[in-house]
Amino acid sequence: MPGVAANNVALVWETLGKVAKRKGTLITIPSFCGSKAPELRIYITKHSASDLNTKAALSKKMSEFTDIVLFDLASRDHRAWSPNPWKTRLVLNYKRLPYTTHWLEYPDIEPTLKSLGVPANPEGTTNYTPYTVPTIRFPDGTYVMDSRKIASALEERYPSPPLHLSAPELAKIEELVPALIAPLGGVTLPKVPRNLLNERSAQYFNETRSKRFGMPLDQFEREKGGDAQWEEVRPTITQVGELLKKKGGPFVLGEEVSYADFILVGLLRLFKRIGEGVYERAVEMEPSLGRLYDASGEWLARDDK
Repeated sequence: MPGVAANNVALVWETLGKVAKRKGTLITIPSFCGSKAPELRIYITKHSASDLNTKAALSKKMSEFTDIVLFDLASRDHRAWSPNPWKTRLVLNYKRLPYTTHWLEYPDIEPTLKSLGVPANPEGTTNYTPYTVPTIRFPDGTYVMDSRKIASALEERYPSPPLHLSAPELAKIEELVPALIAPLGGVTLPKVPRNLLNERSAQYFNETRSKRFGMPLDQFEREKGGDAQWEEVRPTITQVGELLKKKGGPFVLGEEVSYADFILVGLLRLFKRIGEGVYERAVEMEPSLGRLYDASGEWLARDDK
């Protein structure tokens, strides 16, 4: 990140601190883009003219960042793990675009993105969540949320090397991957808070997912996280393998990588990160997944900043 970033953010935090002394409702402004400025909690009851000026100053200072900012999910070891943000990270690494990661705990996603003026996701989806990661901020101040929308925006702005978003194989992978993920929820989800998340996020994850499935995650794991679920996904994994082998591999398009591969690699990275033999079992079931993962090593290397 350019040296100007920390000084600019510190100035904004100092200005906001003055506002905090005369207002009353708690809001949180997170530390930004890896700067050393701490999280600041300030109290405001309503917007005054000076408040709006402060907000404008914050927006102005944020516009001075020259790198893309990637909002990603935090972990205990400060390394990326979640498959959706990994799709975006893989694209950024593949296109060799400069970016800075801003790590968020689960409970901080909505208040952080909302405070930055990011438009909410459109309603109408299953398990609707208004604010999600990945989200990115372009140097011109534009925010884009949702990995697929981000891929399109990055491809439009930085078309080389290409992601091959119009390849018919991408539509097939986008169809198959949800059918692979859903049955393995009992295998993967309980391991996320157990092996990866910090305390606040782990509590949030356990509470929200237990509510979604109507049972605690440890019970969900016992009932829906065994051999039967692996056998349920075998036909889907086989279809994925057929796509990977159709043009000779290791990638879906043969020797040329595409966004379809990054969807799969992001999921495989999750399998690796949660441990407990999940990645190994998937690769044993379909060895072409392991070849894809190994071939993607250069784009997986940057995972901690």
